[in-house]
Amino acid sequence: MGRALRLAKWGGGLTMRGCESRLPHGAVTLAEELPMPADICSVIMAAGASSRMPPEMRPKACCKVGPVSVIENTLRTFEHAGVTRHLVVVGHQAERVLTEVSARRKDVLFAFQPEPKGTGDAVRCALTLLGAAEPPEHVLICAGDKV
Repeated sequence: MGRALRLAKWGGGLTMRGCESRLPHGAVTLAEELPMPADICSVIMAAGASSRMPPEMRPKACCKVGPVSVIENTLRTFEHAGVTRHLVVVGHQAERVLTEVSARRKDVLFAFQPEPKGTGDAVRCALTLLGAAEPPEHVLICAGDKV
């Protein structure tokens, strides 16, 4: 079983549970560790066109930040928290994302979003595939292009 971290919200910012001092808005403090459910799968959305990025840097999920890509960093973060099942939603430049993820990982599922219709549709594509397999009890959904 992995671990999750609970954040406590107080007043205008975040604070640690039981703390009297306030933190600036947007500051993140880890209050306590909680057990992560064993049956959890991450859904990482990486189907967007990355239209605000220069063409040579697209898709954003494949951009290198240090030694690894943004999406690899996301997968490592989830695994550090105990999430070991992953599904990546691909669409625009799907081959590049598939190549980037598959170079290091063989156990990731991929769902294809044929047309970019937004976050809700990407999640629908993922859940359709997860429902066909053994569906997890919990799903963690995030963007695959966040540093």
